[in-house]
Amino acid sequence: MSLVLITRDDAVATVTLNRPEAMNALSKALRADLAAAMREVAADASIRAIILTGAGERAFTAGLDLKELGADTSNLGAANATSADENPVRAIELCPQPVIGAINGVAITGGFEVALACDILIASTNARFADTHARVGVMPGWGLSQKLSRLIGISRAKELSLTGNFLDAETACAWGLVGRVVAPEELLPAAQALARDIASADPAMVCAYKALIDDGYALPFGAAMALEQERSSAANRSVSADEVEARRLAGDGTRAGTIAIATVQTRLYGGVHEKPWYVRRCCARARHRRTRPCAIGGPGRTGVPRTPRQMAGGFRRNQLPAVPPLWRQGSACFPADRTRNSPGQL
Repeated sequence: MSLVLITRDDAVATVTLNRPEAMNALSKALRADLAAAMREVAADASIRAIILTGAGERAFTAGLDLKELGADTSNLGAANATSADENPVRAIELCPQPVIGAINGVAITGGFEVALACDILIASTNARFADTHARVGVMPGWGLSQKLSRLIGISRAKELSLTGNFLDAETACAWGLVGRVVAPEELLPAAQALARDIASADPAMVCAYKALIDDGYALPFGAAMALEQERSSAANRSVSADEVEARRLAGDGTRAGTIAIATVQTRLYGGVHEKPWYVRRCCARARHRRTRPCAIGGPGRTGVPRTPRQMAGGFRRNQLPAVPPLWRQGSACFPADRTRNSPGQL
């Protein structure tokens, strides 16, 4: 049985820790498999977002395998390891794509540290968090002592770490540790929906933005602001007005926007492989609309191809398009949640 499973759904990869009988404890073999899995998805250009979760409903991961540690204390070196093969936190942090932690059960000690290595956390109502380093007698080496206080405040962090008490999912959400709490059966669908939202954006931009946030968070505020100015100036110098307009039209959702973006890409790009993702996507849908027959006019006129004028929105009152608007619920081009800002609302 594989200790780490990878499933792919278009641009989203789900990585599952698969030792449910041992509460997904981080044995040496599992840590090595997790590092290999994260390297694999990180190197896959088709993957734009990653979900990390645990098998079963009892545990996300219970941390280092204490039975393994009790049998051979040399395994304790994993708590201070810096290589990704031994340190799962390092393996996660090496991924340029955003990693969503779907916390399905307990995340204890080293498992808590693995959860905090994720960029975004969603928890089920079964999730609980605990730092038992003080009770086990092992100092944290994967970042828990520093990350936790920055997320929930130093007083609350000390309360958790010095007592070893469990923190339930609802309180974790109220303290800002997780973004939302959902029912167990809704956990993966919620994580997948969020991952698809992320995957719908320009992947190069998403990775660069994630790196800017992470690198700046490790700096004092003044230095972080200077870092943003430096990277922003360098990146924005290469952005043309036509590219901004193309992105705006991609989020417009109208037929005029779909046709206009095809005009923009024709002027800007010579070949299919040179076009940005958002241009290729909208142009593909525009081609689909040009070739797909639709019912217009009334009885006896079904299957009449649409004219360019009709594609641009010039329908008579009794002419109804067969293909719904580009921005529709569950669209392959845009997320189902229309309440968030689109590129046209920047």
